[in-house]
Amino acid sequence: MTISYFTSISRDEEFEKSSDSIIPLFSVTYTLAITFSIISCLRLDCVRNKFWVASFGVLSAGMAVLSSFGLLLYCGMPFAMTVATAPFLILGIGVDDMFIMISCWQQTQVKDDVKDRMAATYKDAAVSITITTLTDAIAFYIDGQCEHSC
Repeated sequence: MTISYFTSISRDEEFEKSSDSIIPLFSVTYTLAITFSIISCLRLDCVRNKFWVASFGVLSAGMAVLSSFGLLLYCGMPFAMTVATAPFLILGIGVDDMFIMISCWQQTQVKDDVKDRMAATYKDAAVSITITTLTDAIAFYIDGQCEHSC
């Protein structure tokens, strides 16, 4: 008979044990996610091609990861291995919002003025982005509360 136990530090211990094998896979997986996000926005039509929009959307998510990690480390917050999943979460949320913006932009009339197209895009995308951001924040808050109380 084998008895296993799980404590609040079990996950951290497992991450630390397997960190040597995770780091190379982490960079490959993150690169694949970025590449997929950019390639999915490519179009054959030069007017509708959103390569640069996708590139800057992914870049802004990457800068958010770097700046948030830098700020927390500067403030003296110790690095926990469970935080290693944060770049994927930030990339996922940032890319999701980017895809919402691109979708709303593509639904506008091409012949309209850019100012009107931007207004229509923000009008439609703002609600979706706000709802997804609020639900993500609530989910992360609940998860954080469960980790501390369990």
